[in-house]
Amino acid sequence: EPRYGEQWALKAIRMPELWAQPIINSKRPVIAILDTGVDTEHPDLKANLLPGYNAADESSDVTDNNGHGTHCAGIAAGVGSNNIGITGANSNALILPIKIVDSEGFIWMDAIIKGVDYAIAQGADIISMSFGGARDNLNEDSEYEVMKTASNSAILVAAAGNNNMCMKQSHNPIHSD
Repeated sequence: EPRYGEQWALKAIRMPELWAQPIINSKRPVIAILDTGVDTEHPDLKANLLPGYNAADESSDVTDNNGHGTHCAGIAAGVGSNNIGITGANSNALILPIKIVDSEGFIWMDAIIKGVDYAIAQGADIISMSFGGARDNLNEDSEYEVMKTASNSAILVAAAGNNNMCMKQSHNPIHSD
């Protein structure tokens, strides 16, 4: 891929060594990308895309108005060996775009919950959630229950950072580890 040399993280996590191993399961994993949407016409993603869901307005329009979701989808499952752009960590994976960001750029907890529920219902193997937010907008019990249910059937991948703030209000708000 023309921009493979820029993908330093793949070498850092030793992806080339993993790619050299024999495939032990031919099933194409489904990676749900809960984010700003995905560019469904992107040449490095189009072949791996499944029809998605817009949990912010309960439609099928997953148009990415920000670019972040498209970026995350490419890192996870961009098509490889097509001489376009980059390659994803698993270029054989299918991408299930789930838009959780409304037209004004806000993320609401009900959209996150609907998005995770949708990913579970569609059989996602991995649920990628690269977003953050303010703790005071959370419904801890609802979020905890949907994440607990999701973790029984999928691998949950969440953003790191978020100012070292714990989402659980009852915990110490600042973590140093």
